Amino acid sequence: MPSTFSASRILHAVVLCVASAVLWADASLAADYPKKPIQIVVPYNVGGGVDLFARAVGEFSQKYWGQSLVVINKDGAGGELGYNYGAHAKPDGYTLTAIVLPNIIYQPRVREKGVEGYQVEDFDQIGTLTVLPNAVFVPIDSPFKTWDDVVKKAKANPGTVTAGITGAKNTTDGFLLQLESAANIDLKRVTYTGGAPLMKDVVGGHVDLMLANSMFIETAKDTMRCLGLASAERYEYAPDVPTFKEQGTDVVDSLTRGIGVPRGTPADIVAYLDKGLQAMAKDPEFKTKMVGLGLPISYLNSQQTQSLIDDFIARNSWLFDKFE
Repeated sequence: MPSTFSASRILHAVVLCVASAVLWADASLAADYPKKPIQIVVPYNVGGGVDLFARAVGEFSQKYWGQSLVVINKDGAGGELGYNYGAHAKPDGYTLTAIVLPNIIYQPRVREKGVEGYQVEDFDQIGTLTVLPNAVFVPIDSPFKTWDDVVKKAKANPGTVTAGITGAKNTTDGFLLQLESAANIDLKRVTYTGGAPLMKDVVGGHVDLMLANSMFIETAKDTMRCLGLASAERYEYAPDVPTFKEQGTDVVDSLTRGIGVPRGTPADIVAYLDKGLQAMAKDPEFKTKMVGLGLPISYLNSQQTQSLIDDFIARNSWLFDKFE
């Protein structure tokens, strides 16, 4: 009696079985996730702002993710080493990466041609816990009392007002370019390897301005004043500081602290992590902890974070051309 199954039907049945097995495996993985400690890659040094952020999340991970969070510092090449590691880790939800925007947008675009490395698209965004407006600071006793004072001096004497930034072709350099373009001024760049030596020179009067983010409003309040914030509206945690927009320099720019996973991580695991992170962000004890670090909560979920990335790229393509 001839077989009722043709070769094509047998092949079709095998394909269905394999597909079902893969789907079942993914569902099984997500169903009991997480079943072991999760690690988070910090692409910067121990004790720095991103490291402190990750460790703060770690203190609450058991409560909201059901597992402990192990911090793995992989600093080097301005974050490139850690981001490469995190982007190419196994996409199973057990390797997270501390994400700083717009660092992960700038870095791939200023990388030397022919050099391989991660792309921002290699990460699925879990969420952003903090959005810190960028800011300009001066020493307490600086003759610059307002941002307008800086603009007037810079226009009268181009290239004489010094502006300290941390690194080149990165967040603070991009912020400086935006300020110069919007205010039609020329500031003299002074590049530092980190925030500590920059702050020391600004407080010591060796550099006129420090370009940083709003966390220093609290942490350096005894030594520096903030002349302006690059936020769209007055910042909730520093309502007395005017925005640059108010002062005639239309710049909105920020630095974030968030979490990402390798592209291809199962959607339900991403949703689980996002849900837990959102709940964490509402925890009064966690919020107090973050404010103490100069990192007040302003939560953006996975989709909102991706929109922030897309908007930044759309608005600032001219910056990438400047950096090339």
